[in-house]
Amino acid sequence: MPRYIITGGPGAGKTTLIEVLNNQGYNTVPEASRGLIKEEVLRASTCLPWADVSCYTRLALKRMTDAYDNGGESDLIFYDRGIPDLVSYLKLANVPVHTSITDALLSYTYNRIAFILPPWQEIYRLDAERWQTFEEAEVIYSYLVEIYTKLNFKLITLPKITADKRAGFILNILKNNSL
Repeated sequence: MPRYIITGGPGAGKTTLIEVLNNQGYNTVPEASRGLIKEEVLRASTCLPWADVSCYTRLALKRMTDAYDNGGESDLIFYDRGIPDLVSYLKLANVPVHTSITDALLSYTYNRIAFILPPWQEIYRLDAERWQTFEEAEVIYSYLVEIYTKLNFKLITLPKITADKRAGFILNILKNNSL
């Protein structure tokens, strides 16, 4: 399965890494959350992760499944977050996982290897779509590790190095199949 998830807590460098891979010619799917938050804020909606996490998760799931459906079958694709991330955020909010998400976990499958970026305080920044503190980002990271592990993913932790070197690290693993 050539669909790989790049995950991690907020502000760990996922988006920059995805941009590097995209600039190198690889198929990438940007994080659904950032664009969705911008759109919902512009609409003055309460369907936001800090206001109504269930509503927001439904919208994010739709965006993620649409991106998956449009991704093709044979090409290598890197995703900035995957459907398992939604489970982690719901667990964090102490909100039950809706059957639509559990169904999606079965229907929309990724490679069982996922790349995870650990919290990295030196690069962490708040912005309009990133509202969590660094301490909250660390907690989210721990939930991501827990959920991905429970879902039988093999997590490869990326070192705290430049985005270019992180991309090289991933590509070297995939090229050499050194897992």
